[in-house]
Amino acid sequence: MTLGTLDNLTETLDRFRGDLPLYSEAVLVIRNKDALTEHLKLNEAQLITHAALSKQLKETGRIRAVILKARQEGISTYVAARFFRSIHLWSNMVAMVVADSLERAGALSDIYNRYYENLPNEIKPRRLAIERRRYLAFGGDSEISVRPSSDTEAGRALTVHRLHASELAYWGPTARETWTSLMQAVPRTGSEVIVESTAKGAGGLFHELWEAAEQGESGWVAIFLPWWVHEEYEFVPDEDTRKLILEDPDDFEKQAMGEGIFFQGKKFTLGVNKLAWRRQRIVEAFGGDPVKLGKDAVREFQREYPATAEEAFLVSGSCFFDEEVLRLMTTRVSEPKRGRLLLEPEKASEAGTVTPRRIWLEPNQRGFVRLYEPPDANSHYVVGVDTATGKEVSRKRTENPAEAERYGRDFSAAVVLKLGDVPKVVAELHGKIAPEIFTEQLRLLGEFYSCGGKDLGTYGTKAMVGVEQGHSSGQTVLRLLREVYRYTPLYWHREINRLTRKIGRRIGWRTDAVSRMPMLDETGRLVRLDGIDIPSKDLLREMVTFVLWPDGKPAAEEGCHDDRVIALAIAVQMMREHRHALMNPMPAYEVDEDSLTG
Repeated sequence: MTLGTLDNLTETLDRFRGDLPLYSEAVLVIRNKDALTEHLKLNEAQLITHAALSKQLKETGRIRAVILKARQEGISTYVAARFFRSIHLWSNMVAMVVADSLERAGALSDIYNRYYENLPNEIKPRRLAIERRRYLAFGGDSEISVRPSSDTEAGRALTVHRLHASELAYWGPTARETWTSLMQAVPRTGSEVIVESTAKGAGGLFHELWEAAEQGESGWVAIFLPWWVHEEYEFVPDEDTRKLILEDPDDFEKQAMGEGIFFQGKKFTLGVNKLAWRRQRIVEAFGGDPVKLGKDAVREFQREYPATAEEAFLVSGSCFFDEEVLRLMTTRVSEPKRGRLLLEPEKASEAGTVTPRRIWLEPNQRGFVRLYEPPDANSHYVVGVDTATGKEVSRKRTENPAEAERYGRDFSAAVVLKLGDVPKVVAELHGKIAPEIFTEQLRLLGEFYSCGGKDLGTYGTKAMVGVEQGHSSGQTVLRLLREVYRYTPLYWHREINRLTRKIGRRIGWRTDAVSRMPMLDETGRLVRLDGIDIPSKDLLREMVTFVLWPDGKPAAEEGCHDDRVIALAIAVQMMREHRHALMNPMPAYEVDEDSLTG
């Protein structure tokens, strides 16, 4: 390739510094899957990644990204292009790639060497050093090194401006030690850290980083790349396969061709060519039956080629809830409106009438309240609540003080269920929240989703709230609801006094050895029958990692949370206790529906 005169060359290099896709297609050479060399034109998965990283870099001045991907979408090649451009066109840049194995480290090093060897002579920098499949240094004092994750000293005594953690889920037993060493070498500003991996079940360092990024807790951007965005994953099927897909589709194919798959805030339908590739891959690579495919083969395909982020972390064989139904539910999720609920101050009325006080959602992308559906004046609602116990969840999975500080104590959670033939999760309250703030938002949530009750002869009764009473934070929330907010539709646990043999009442829901399994079993039954609508990807993510432990007890996978799951199970029990005709009517409030639109 001839780049032209010196003046044109300077202008071209300036354009290359500001345009990675242009630089990649003009000067970088890759070896494709047909063993042929070609210039790197970014594919759809790479462009999605590039757009997300560019946005973060513009907003924050640095990059911190976790990429969850299907196999062979070209993300390592993209990151290599990004980092190679840094050491090629800027001086004093130190880049490092850490892979899960020596073999993968060598393959990634080959990408960098291929980029260098095929650069046009006009812009090829002077190579100062090369160590086969490990190290490359240029005359501008910029360098790239490639290491296996077993090297726990990687990054020590270095300043690393660009760090690529490849296949982090597969790093092995020294993952945390290596990761800690690497992150201490990365400057806080102006640097780039890109983690990419396929999933390896729930739990572990990669899953933790993904969870924190997905929930907006870490300042990292979470990028998911489903298999179907990749252009290569499709082909024109023969007539028999086409007929089979159209006339006898499996559950995923029905969803993909009908309602669509949720991705980046939209629903996408998939064509027959995409689904034909999926069928062929399940049969050829995972031993599926050509007609019925088979549950085990489909599950293996999902692990390597997920269609949703939640699907990628399904725990094979030990998930408490029905995995196949959960997978279908993950394709029906929706984006909530997020923020905090506010109550308009009381207004004096000259006429002596009561003016309704407005409750509205103040938008905030890091707010604790998530609304999936506005209140319906003719519907009924219940709320299940699981408050933080105060235990340090992270201690059971890491002794790293920095990570312990990031995860800290467990969460408080509330789930609002809309009653009906198929109950629906319509709102959540979730976060590491002080009890008084949590209670204030919980109270507004219960009044926001007041029950219409026309069929019961009442109007505007607050939603019934069941609060787990088994620890001090639950008792605090219950006390504030009663004494400060005068919130009356609270669940009371009924029990027989062993001495008097009389039935007594204790405020709050009691989760113990007697009640825990029945409430979870009832929730599991609803899920198994696809008899509950759950649009929350965060709740589904917890359900995916809610597993049966070897002792037979269902609980969160190590390193995961189950606060929303328990809140949902309590809400399911509250449906049995729904008696709003007997409740005290709520004060005059009105919902600001304008805050829920747009």
